[in-house]
Amino acid sequence: MLTWPSELPLPLLKTHRLLPRSQLVASEMDSGFIRLRRRRISSRADMPVSWLFNESQAEFFFGWFDIAIHAGAASFYFPVLLPGGRIVNCRAHFIPTNTPYQANCLAGGIWEISAKLAVFLPTITQSELLEMSVENQAESIHFILRHVISQRMPLLEDG
Repeated sequence: MLTWPSELPLPLLKTHRLLPRSQLVASEMDSGFIRLRRRRISSRADMPVSWLFNESQAEFFFGWFDIAIHAGAASFYFPVLLPGGRIVNCRAHFIPTNTPYQANCLAGGIWEISAKLAVFLPTITQSELLEMSVENQAESIHFILRHVISQRMPLLEDG
């Protein structure tokens, strides 16, 4: 599978958002209750992105979009910033619409390209979740102890 070209910059951080899609399917039962089930294990999110390209980068992007990923029909690996500062290559594709991206020519030959990608986020295993939970508990205990000690220290100094 193709990857995001190294010749092109990453999207602007100010436009970086992940909009998770529901993984659930609801089925209404004869009894009137609703049964929920998980649609898939992988987590999909819509990701609006914007880039600033110079003239040659914009020309390269237009060619890459039309030829390499077949006008947006093919998936590719795209670097996504996740919590904790991790950048992970996730499978992505342009969300099919009448206009898969918008290109605005700004002053000085700079092009602003905006699009919406569908990205498939990596799944976390139960052991990774447990490890994160233990780390978070340790950080919380450390924060609480530091707070309690800072509250008690003035009392010890006065007495």
